[in-house]
Amino acid sequence: MNRKLGVLSVLLFAFTGTTQAASQTINFEQNGASFFSTIPLEVDYLDGAAYPIPGGYQNVAEATSSQWVAYNPDEYSPSSFTSASGELFNLDSFWLAGAWGNQTLTVTGYANGKQVGDSVPIEVSIAATEYFFPDLRGIDMFTIALGNDYVHDSSVTGDARHWALGSMTISAVPEPATCAMLLAGIGIVGAVTRRQRSKAVV
Repeated sequence: MNRKLGVLSVLLFAFTGTTQAASQTINFEQNGASFFSTIPLEVDYLDGAAYPIPGGYQNVAEATSSQWVAYNPDEYSPSSFTSASGELFNLDSFWLAGAWGNQTLTVTGYANGKQVGDSVPIEVSIAATEYFFPDLRGIDMFTIALGNDYVHDSSVTGDARHWALGSMTISAVPEPATCAMLLAGIGIVGAVTRRQRSKAVV
């Protein structure tokens, strides 16, 4: 029994360590982020920390300690963020704010051109907020779409349905070989258990 628990513990530790190590934070620069490819008409980038008009741009930059933010120029909708290498990823979370007001945005994940799970509606204001997406797993693209309920915040001078996206956390999807290794290890544990039981009966 101790041998079985020992083998299982080692396998689970290795598997967990692999998935945790693959988690990464994506920050934007003047030209975007190398992990994602974006369409210029859909997504642009600005120096949120130095932007002269206060609001969601500055709030997200300050909250994430990353001065560059992504936004939707000309209120483009939906805006898409696609894995540049085509690899699958899990969208764990990102920081987002309405640039100059409140509105409902909808986040949708895709893999190989097909929608993954349900779209996620989120309510944003000019306050920087971190949103989590436990169901957007194994995707190669996500989109952000505008709603029709924008309300301008009177505390800021700008006025448009722009959103401000700061840093995000993504994690890699475990490779099939890694999953196969874990399943094989569990099979070995089962075999050891059956053998021990057989010896006990004899």
